[in-house]
Amino acid sequence: MTQGDDAQRVVEALAAHEYAVGELYAAYALRFPHEAAIWHALADEERGHGDALHSLRRTDEGLSAFLDASRFDPRHIAEGTSRVRELSEVVGYGGMSLREALSTAIELERSMAESRAFQTVATDDPAVGRILARLREQTLHHVERLQRALAGLTRH
Repeated sequence: MTQGDDAQRVVEALAAHEYAVGELYAAYALRFPHEAAIWHALADEERGHGDALHSLRRTDEGLSAFLDASRFDPRHIAEGTSRVRELSEVVGYGGMSLREALSTAIELERSMAESRAFQTVATDDPAVGRILARLREQTLHHVERLQRALAGLTRH
């Protein structure tokens, strides 16, 4: 397997994680129909994140950043994706409050924003750096939006 293949695998794993988070938010939209608008919007944005990462697969150029295992550990990414998929399955069984869903989503988004994965470094290819910076910015915006929604619950 070449380094290009390894980098492509990491990009695919990151995209799969974003899609899984989108699926979780879509499940939350079904579980909490009165709050479906926020969950649908977030789900759409997560799918957009996955699509943005997939756009990087078209070329091996600039993907060397994804070979940095301290920044992009494929096993860690896969474990996170599995955890998100398990959460999606549990949502359908009920028993989760909106407060718990919002708190879980905040933690997911915060951990993605704070991970080294979305933090750009000077050696990143400019196109890769732009996408990662945009994903980090949008993820931080998700944290803020979810925190506002959680604070709204607390006031009621």
